[in-house]
Amino acid sequence: MEVNELARRYGLVVRTARTLAGLTLAQAGELCGYSASTLSRLERGKHRITDVATLRRLAAALNIPLARFGLPSAKVGNARDIQEPLVSWVENGGEDRVHRRHMLTGLAGLTGVAIAAQSGLLDEISSLLVEQPVSSTQRTFAQLTTDLATAQNDLMSCEYVSLTRRLPGLIRSATITRDEAAGAERHRVEGILASSYNLTVGLLLKVHENGMAHVMADRAQQSARAADDPIVTAETRRRTAMVLRRSPNNRDAGHLVTSAAHTLEADTGLNDVKAVRTFQSLLSTAAYTAALADNRAEAWHLIAEAEKAARRHGPEATHPDIASYKISIARALGDYGLAVEYAKRLQPAQIRDLDQRAQYYKNVAVSLTARGKPVQGFRMLLAAERDMPQEVRYRPWAQSLTLELLGTSNQNTLPGIREFADRIGIPA
Repeated sequence: MEVNELARRYGLVVRTARTLAGLTLAQAGELCGYSASTLSRLERGKHRITDVATLRRLAAALNIPLARFGLPSAKVGNARDIQEPLVSWVENGGEDRVHRRHMLTGLAGLTGVAIAAQSGLLDEISSLLVEQPVSSTQRTFAQLTTDLATAQNDLMSCEYVSLTRRLPGLIRSATITRDEAAGAERHRVEGILASSYNLTVGLLLKVHENGMAHVMADRAQQSARAADDPIVTAETRRRTAMVLRRSPNNRDAGHLVTSAAHTLEADTGLNDVKAVRTFQSLLSTAAYTAALADNRAEAWHLIAEAEKAARRHGPEATHPDIASYKISIARALGDYGLAVEYAKRLQPAQIRDLDQRAQYYKNVAVSLTARGKPVQGFRMLLAAERDMPQEVRYRPWAQSLTLELLGTSNQNTLPGIREFADRIGIPA
C-alpha cells in the first residue's frame, strides 16, 4: 500500500479516536507531543508518519488499539520500531493483507470506513472551528432564507458534497449579516444562523464526526437563545439531544428532547402545522433515543404520543416520518422481524424525503442481514445506491454493513458485492 494512502488512513483513525474522546486538537496534541496545527495536518493525511514508533506513541496517548493501525500488539517502545522507517516496514511486509483487514475492521468499529475524509469532504467545515468569517458578503434576510432552504434541501436529498460546500459560506454570510443587524432583524438572522448550525450538526452526525458536532451544537444553542423563536429552539434542542446520544452523558439526551416537546407545546399551544410537526419530530426523536437506551416501553409510548398528536390536529399536520420511525425503533431494540413487518407497510416511493428514505433502506438492510437474509439485505444497499448514491458512499452504516457482507459471503452467494464495495470506496 502507498505510504500516502497509509497516512490518510492513519489520520482518519486518529481523528476518530480524538473526537470520540471529546478532545480538542490542542488537548490531543498536548497528549501526543504535537502542536494543534500539526495534529490537524496529520488527521487530514497531510503530515506523513515516518516511523512505526510514532504510530505506537499515538496509540498510547489516545488509547487506540494497535490493531486500528494494523500493528501487532507488541509492547510500545520495541527497539526495532524506534528506528524502523514506515516505508521500510511496509516494503518488508509489515502492512500485509491481514494487518490491512485489521485496520479496516477497526475503522468500521469506530466510524465505518466512510469516510468523508477520503475526499476532504469536511475540510471546509473543519475550518469553521478556527477561522473568522471572511471571504463572504452581507446578505438580506430574504436571501439568507433562500440559501438556508437550499441547504436544507441538500440534506433531505442526501446531497452531502453539495451541502458541505454550501454550509461554510452560509454560516459566514449569516454571521456577517447578524453583526450588522439590530433589533428584530438581528433576532431573525440569529434564527437563520442557528438553523444553519443545526444543519451542520446533522451532517457531522451522519459521518460520525461527533466531536465537531458537539462544538456546532453549542454554537446553535447560542444563536437559538438569541433568536428567541420557539420552533428554532425546539429543533436546536433536538439536534443537541442527537449529539448527546453519542456522548458519555447520553442519559441526558432523552430528557432534553422530551422537555423540549413539552416546552414547545406550552409556548405555542401547537396552533399551527409547523408547530405540530416539530412537536411530533421531537417525540419521535425521543422515542428512538429511548430505543437506543433499550427502554422498550418508553420508546413505544412516545411514538404513540406522536401519533396521537397527529390524529388530534388532522392529517395535514401529520409528520410523514412517524411510520419510518417505527421501523427505526424496532431495529434499535433488536426486533428485526418487527422492523421488517413495519417496512412492508411502507413503500420506499411513499417517502418523499430522501433522507428518511435512506433511513428506511438502512433499517431494512440491517434487519434483513441480522435475520440471516444477506441477499435481501444487499438488495436494499443497491436500492439505496440507486436512489441516493452519496448515502452509501459517505455513511458509516453502509460501509460497515458492506464489510460484514464481504466477510460472511462470497461472489457466488452475493454476486456483485465486490464491485459494489469498490464503488463505495472499500479497498480489496
